[in-house]
Amino acid sequence: MHRQVRTGLLLALLLATTLIAACKPTKPPEGAAPTSAPSTQPALLQSAQSASPASTQPEGDDFKQGLAQWNQGDFDAAIASLTKAAQRDPNDAKALAVRGMVYYDGSELDKAIEDFTSSLRIDPNNSEAARGRGRAYYEKGDLDHALADLKTALQLNGDDSEALATSGLIHYERDELDKSLMSLDRAIKLDPKNTEALVTRGLTYYESDELDKAVADFTAALVLDPKDGEALRSRGRAYYDQDEMEKALTDLNEAIRLNPKDAEALVVRGLVYYDEDDPDKAIADFDLAIRLDPENVEALQSRAAAYLDKDEFDKALADCNETIRLEPEADDAYECRAKAYLAKGELDKALNDCNELIRRDTQDAEGFCLRGQVYASQKKWAKAVADYSEAIRLDDEYADAYSSRAAAYEKSGESDKAKADHSKAKELEEEE
Repeated sequence: MHRQVRTGLLLALLLATTLIAACKPTKPPEGAAPTSAPSTQPALLQSAQSASPASTQPEGDDFKQGLAQWNQGDFDAAIASLTKAAQRDPNDAKALAVRGMVYYDGSELDKAIEDFTSSLRIDPNNSEAARGRGRAYYEKGDLDHALADLKTALQLNGDDSEALATSGLIHYERDELDKSLMSLDRAIKLDPKNTEALVTRGLTYYESDELDKAVADFTAALVLDPKDGEALRSRGRAYYDQDEMEKALTDLNEAIRLNPKDAEALVVRGLVYYDEDDPDKAIADFDLAIRLDPENVEALQSRAAAYLDKDEFDKALADCNETIRLEPEADDAYECRAKAYLAKGELDKALNDCNELIRRDTQDAEGFCLRGQVYASQKKWAKAVADYSEAIRLDDEYADAYSSRAAAYEKSGESDKAKADHSKAKELEEEE
């Protein structure tokens, strides 16, 4: 899952101050807002404007004017001013680097990379330009070049929390979770208020099934920024996985209020409604998510399951088919489709999907149990018993498999075995 780096303008403004040779920002007072917070923007520009007399020359005015225009969100004017500064001195590495930051913040990534590259050609020791180019490569999906530039930035400045945070993010997306945690731990130690690092480390913990640690990091990020939609959505998903449905709904509702187009938050809230036995609300959320993102496999697959519960089998089949078209390895979609075919009496199709499930995973107890149900519907009792028995061998606490095998034994005239399985199923159900 590729996550957009969320600190573009604010981070780059911070970096810009380090590129102004005659300008040294004052140290923030104890307890001040984190450097990536909106409240730091005026201070950063004041630092730029309080440059030494050398920067009051025309090229300095262009540079400072570009920063001010950028802060005001006037990207075109900022680019024009910084271009004038660069034209006055083609070897002005700082003007090129800052213009690259403006291009980056305006999502003109190729131009950003070109400017960062030009800046580094003039000044190979410019760690901010190396980091900026690395982040631009990350946004383009070129993770190898991104990591190489971030490594360079860290060699030049080992205390670069943002470079460490982006490195951790890339390792997270590559499922290199140990490397991700190493980078993110360092980033947060250097800057405990780095919300991006906190959220990414929370996601890394989530993928490692360390849900309590994930929740703690998302909560820390939300203390710093209560309107961080990604932290809200991610904590909501973690609460959902912990069966904390009320807390999950609170976070997801707020995430969706802040961004009604957050398809992932809508999907997770739909899952909460589904697990709370409210398929209509679940389907409404899945509908919205799919409208926003027609190829959202999780939304399609989840809506299929909700339709199945409502006995709307044709709709379930349509969503399963689309899920499998988009993601042929989606095992849950094959299982859902097999159940829909079974309910419709299309037993050969159901059997084909069950066979595919078992072919993919010979340890899938549910797949064997489901195929046993198909065989039972075909009145092939011996095959049904064999599959139920395999399901029980794989999971000896599978109550449904015992109940189903009991029914098959009854049809086969093996009443003693049926009685034993009924008793075992009842025992397991009472334990739940």
